[in-house]
Amino acid sequence: MKAYACVYSALSDGTTSVLVCKKREKGYFFRHENGDGVVYVNGTALPGAGGDCLPGGWLRHHESLGVGAAREWLEATNYGPLPQNARTQSWGAAYGAAYFRAEPNRLEEICGHLTAESLHQAALAAQGIKARKIKKYSEIKANFPESPANNDIESIEIWNLEERWPEIQKWHDPASGLNWYYNILKHLKEVARPTMVA
Repeated sequence: MKAYACVYSALSDGTTSVLVCKKREKGYFFRHENGDGVVYVNGTALPGAGGDCLPGGWLRHHESLGVGAAREWLEATNYGPLPQNARTQSWGAAYGAAYFRAEPNRLEEICGHLTAESLHQAALAAQGIKARKIKKYSEIKANFPESPANNDIESIEIWNLEERWPEIQKWHDPASGLNWYYNILKHLKEVARPTMVA
Protein backbone atom coordinates (compact mmCIF):
# COMPACT_ATOMS: atom_id res chain seq x y z
CA MET A 1 0.00 0.00 0.00
CA LYS A 2 1.07 3.55 -0.68
CA ALA A 3 0.74 6.11 2.10
CA TYR A 4 0.26 9.85 1.52
CA ALA A 5 0.58 12.78 3.93
CA CYS A 6 -2.16 15.41 3.80
CA VAL A 7 -1.15 18.42 5.90
CA TYR A 8 -3.97 20.92 6.30
CA SER A 9 -5.45 23.70 8.38
CA ALA A 10 -9.11 24.41 9.21
CA LEU A 11 -9.66 28.16 8.83
CA SER A 12 -12.06 30.27 10.90
CA ASP A 13 -14.13 31.15 7.82
CA GLY A 14 -15.03 27.49 7.34
CA THR A 15 -12.60 26.83 4.50
CA THR A 16 -9.59 24.55 4.45
CA SER A 17 -5.97 25.16 3.50
CA VAL A 18 -3.83 22.22 2.40
CA LEU A 19 -0.20 21.84 1.36
CA VAL A 20 0.14 20.64 -2.23
CA CYS A 21 3.50 19.89 -3.85
CA LYS A 22 4.76 20.00 -7.40
CA LYS A 23 6.80 16.97 -8.41
CA ARG A 24 10.17 17.39 -10.12
CA GLU A 25 10.68 16.29 -13.72
CA LYS A 26 13.69 14.21 -12.63
CA GLY A 27 15.10 13.10 -9.30
CA TYR A 28 18.84 13.13 -8.63
CA PHE A 29 19.18 11.43 -5.25
CA PHE A 30 17.24 8.99 -3.09
CA ARG A 31 17.80 7.27 0.24
CA HIS A 32 17.58 3.52 0.79
CA GLU A 33 15.91 1.98 3.84
CA ASN A 34 19.33 1.24 5.34
CA GLY A 35 20.19 4.95 5.41
CA ASP A 36 22.57 4.84 2.46
CA GLY A 37 21.47 6.22 -0.88
CA VAL A 38 22.07 6.64 -4.57
CA VAL A 39 22.72 9.59 -6.88
CA TYR A 40 21.83 9.86 -10.57
CA VAL A 41 24.12 12.16 -12.50
CA ASN A 42 21.60 12.40 -15.36
CA GLY A 43 18.56 12.24 -13.12
CA THR A 44 15.90 9.57 -13.16
CA ALA A 45 12.35 10.01 -14.45
CA LEU A 46 9.67 10.24 -11.78
CA PRO A 47 6.07 8.99 -11.88
CA GLY A 48 3.78 11.97 -12.35
CA ALA A 49 6.73 14.19 -13.27
CA GLY A 50 5.90 17.89 -13.21
CA GLY A 51 2.44 17.33 -11.74
CA ASP A 52 0.75 18.25 -8.50
CA CYS A 53 1.07 15.71 -5.68
CA LEU A 54 0.98 14.92 -1.99
CA PRO A 55 4.16 13.46 -0.47
CA GLY A 56 3.90 9.70 -0.24
CA GLY A 57 5.29 6.29 -1.07
CA TRP A 58 5.21 2.60 -0.22
CA LEU A 59 4.62 1.46 3.34
CA ARG A 60 7.34 -0.65 4.91
CA HIS A 61 6.72 -4.06 6.44
CA HIS A 62 4.52 -3.82 9.56
CA GLU A 63 4.34 0.00 9.25
CA SER A 64 1.02 1.67 10.06
CA LEU A 65 -0.56 4.10 7.64
CA GLY A 66 -0.02 7.09 9.93
CA VAL A 67 3.60 6.24 10.68
CA GLY A 68 4.36 5.52 7.02
CA ALA A 69 2.79 8.75 5.81
CA ALA A 70 4.75 10.78 8.39
CA ARG A 71 7.98 9.04 7.34
CA GLU A 72 7.31 9.69 3.65
CA TRP A 73 6.62 13.34 4.42
CA LEU A 74 9.90 13.65 6.33
CA GLU A 75 11.89 11.95 3.56
CA ALA A 76 10.38 14.27 0.94
CA THR A 77 10.64 17.52 2.91
CA ASN A 78 13.06 17.13 5.86
CA TYR A 79 10.49 18.97 7.99
CA GLY A 80 9.00 17.53 11.14
CA PRO A 81 7.69 16.24 13.30
CA LEU A 82 4.13 16.49 12.04
CA PRO A 83 1.24 16.96 14.46
CA GLN A 84 0.36 13.76 16.31
CA ASN A 85 -2.85 11.72 16.34
CA ALA A 86 -3.53 11.96 12.61
CA ARG A 87 -6.70 10.42 11.27
CA THR A 88 -6.25 7.92 8.49
CA GLN A 89 -8.31 6.65 5.59
CA SER A 90 -7.50 3.85 3.16
CA TRP A 91 -8.93 2.92 -0.21
CA GLY A 92 -8.66 -0.85 -0.26
CA ALA A 93 -5.12 -2.19 -0.35
CA ALA A 94 -3.96 0.32 -2.96
CA TYR A 95 -3.38 3.52 -1.01
CA GLY A 96 -4.32 5.55 2.01
CA ALA A 97 -3.74 8.93 3.62
CA ALA A 98 -2.98 10.35 7.02
CA TYR A 99 -4.49 13.76 7.77
CA PHE A 100 -2.23 16.00 9.84
CA ARG A 101 -3.93 19.13 11.13
CA ALA A 102 -1.82 22.22 11.80
CA GLU A 103 -2.67 25.76 12.85
CA PRO A 104 -2.82 28.28 9.96
CA ASN A 105 0.39 30.05 11.01
CA ARG A 106 2.17 26.69 11.24
CA LEU A 107 1.08 25.85 7.70
CA GLU A 108 2.61 29.11 6.48
CA GLU A 109 5.76 28.39 8.50
CA ILE A 110 6.11 24.93 6.94
CA CYS A 111 5.60 26.23 3.41
CA GLY A 112 8.06 29.09 3.92
CA HIS A 113 10.74 26.86 5.42
CA LEU A 114 10.50 24.27 2.66
CA THR A 115 10.68 26.92 -0.04
CA ALA A 116 13.59 28.86 1.47
CA GLU A 117 15.58 26.00 2.98
CA SER A 118 14.80 22.34 2.34
CA LEU A 119 13.75 22.39 -1.32
CA HIS A 120 16.26 25.12 -2.13
CA GLN A 121 19.10 23.01 -0.75
CA ALA A 122 17.77 19.96 -2.58
CA ALA A 123 17.92 21.91 -5.84
CA LEU A 124 21.51 22.94 -5.09
CA ALA A 125 22.42 19.32 -4.33
CA ALA A 126 20.88 18.23 -7.64
CA GLN A 127 22.93 20.87 -9.45
CA GLY A 128 26.06 19.57 -7.72
CA ILE A 129 25.30 16.04 -8.86
CA LYS A 130 24.68 17.15 -12.45
CA ALA A 131 27.98 19.06 -12.39
CA ARG A 132 29.68 15.92 -10.99
CA LYS A 133 30.79 17.83 -7.90
CA ILE A 134 28.75 15.47 -5.72
CA LYS A 135 29.44 11.82 -6.47
CA LYS A 136 28.20 10.01 -3.36
CA TYR A 137 24.93 10.22 -1.46
CA SER A 138 26.74 10.86 1.82
CA GLU A 139 28.10 14.13 0.41
CA ILE A 140 24.59 15.61 0.19
CA LYS A 141 23.97 15.90 3.92
CA ALA A 142 27.55 17.00 4.50
CA ASN A 143 27.11 19.94 2.11
CA PHE A 144 23.37 20.58 2.27
CA PRO A 145 22.15 19.59 5.76
CA GLU A 146 18.62 20.94 5.26
CA SER A 147 18.06 18.93 2.08
CA PRO A 148 15.41 16.19 2.17
CA ALA A 149 16.51 12.56 1.90
CA ASN A 150 14.78 12.18 -1.48
CA ASN A 151 14.76 14.49 -4.47
CA ASP A 152 11.25 14.25 -5.84
CA ILE A 153 9.55 17.52 -4.77
CA GLU A 154 10.12 20.70 -6.79
CA SER A 155 7.99 23.18 -4.85
CA ILE A 156 5.13 23.50 -2.37
CA GLU A 157 2.10 25.77 -2.11
CA ILE A 158 -0.80 26.42 0.24
CA TRP A 159 -4.06 25.74 -1.57
CA ASN A 160 -7.46 26.88 -0.41
CA LEU A 161 -9.37 23.65 -0.90
CA GLU A 162 -12.71 25.27 -1.70
CA GLU A 163 -11.27 27.83 -4.14
CA ARG A 164 -9.24 25.16 -5.98
CA TRP A 165 -11.99 22.55 -5.93
CA PRO A 166 -13.06 23.01 -9.60
CA GLU A 167 -9.45 22.25 -10.59
CA ILE A 168 -9.18 19.31 -8.18
CA GLN A 169 -12.42 17.82 -9.50
CA LYS A 170 -10.73 17.28 -12.86
CA TRP A 171 -8.41 14.81 -11.11
CA HIS A 172 -11.38 12.47 -10.61
CA ASP A 173 -10.83 11.21 -14.16
CA PRO A 174 -8.47 8.18 -13.95
CA ALA A 175 -6.83 9.42 -17.16
CA SER A 176 -5.52 12.42 -15.21
CA GLY A 177 -3.15 10.17 -13.27
CA LEU A 178 -4.20 12.09 -10.14
CA ASN A 179 -7.41 10.33 -9.15
CA TRP A 180 -6.02 9.06 -5.82
CA TYR A 181 -5.16 12.63 -4.83
CA TYR A 182 -8.73 13.61 -5.73
CA ASN A 183 -10.10 10.94 -3.40
CA ILE A 184 -7.77 11.97 -0.59
CA LEU A 185 -8.72 15.64 -0.84
CA LYS A 186 -12.42 14.83 -1.32
CA HIS A 187 -12.30 12.89 1.94
CA LEU A 188 -10.63 15.87 3.63
CA LYS A 189 -13.28 18.24 2.31
CA GLU A 190 -16.33 16.11 3.09
CA VAL A 191 -15.38 13.93 6.05
CA ALA A 192 -12.03 14.48 7.74
CA ARG A 193 -12.09 18.26 8.07
CA PRO A 194 -15.71 18.59 9.31
CA THR A 195 -15.30 15.68 11.73
CA MET A 196 -12.07 17.02 13.20
CA VAL A 197 -13.49 20.52 13.67
CA ALA A 198 -16.73 19.38 15.30
